Order: sequence, then C-alpha cells, then structure tokens
Amino acid sequence: MGYSKYQNPNPKNENKAGKNSDKLKLLDEILNVNDKNIKKFLNYAEEFANKNLKYISFTKIRKFYDYLNEISPEDEDWIIKFAHLKPMVAYHYGKEKRNQGLFELKKLIDAVFDKIYNENDENKRKEMFKHFKKFFEAIIAYKRFYEGK
Repeated sequence: MGYSKYQNPNPKNENKAGKNSDKLKLLDEILNVNDKNIKKFLNYAEEFANKNLKYISFTKIRKFYDYLNEISPEDEDWIIKFAHLKPMVAYHYGKEKRNQGLFELKKLIDAVFDKIYNENDENKRKEMFKHFKKFFEAIIAYKRFYEGK
C-alpha cells in the first residue's frame, strides 16, 4: 500500500510518559499568552506546524482555520460552534487513519476545548478562545513558511 505525502507510514499514537505535564504547561501558555510567554507561544506554534502539519494538506488545515475564524466569542452559542470543530477533525482523521498530523491536531483541539469548556469564568473562556484562534493563525502561517507556495 502506498502513502500520500500527507500520510505518515508509522504513526505513534501512544502517549509518552513524563511529557504530559509539559504539554499541559504549553496548553496554559497557548491559552493564557502574555508578554512574558509570547516567545514560547510562537516557538510552540512553529514547532507544531513544522512537525505535524506537513502531513495535512494546506486546503484541509485552512478549512479548519476558516471554520474556527468564523466563530465570534461574542455570539451566544460560540462554545457550541467551537465544539463542532472536534468532530470535524475526528472525521478527517478517521477518513485518513494513518495521518499523524491529523491525530496531533485532534489531540490539540480536544485538549484546548476541554480546558476552555471547564473554565468557570465566561470572560476568561472568551479570552482563552481568542488566544487559541491566534495560535491556530500562527500555525497556519508557519505551515505556509515551511511549505511555501
């Protein structure tokens, strides 16, 4: 069986012990970006794009970004619209089982959604969502940087 350039022939779906706390810290830095951690925010966006998005077509990742970008935290049902991104990505991962990039994107979106959803302060939730939109915008930019066109 052949693989497209967007498929990783050896996906690693297992979690690596010891890295979970680092990932949670990165998640906090993404969702609570400020002048003290902006450099880590940008470095993580670049690293995520370079490592994971090379397995996803630009058209597909842009489709997810366009959907996310249409959601305004000022809308009454914004969290419901954001929740719909989870099954969108899951569907595409299911369709392309061996696509490690979609698997990593799904894990990121699931973790971000859970963190935002579980926040009790509505203003903080909206702020976290805005930061995630900026992070997604950054990973799109870095994908374009690394792949060109």
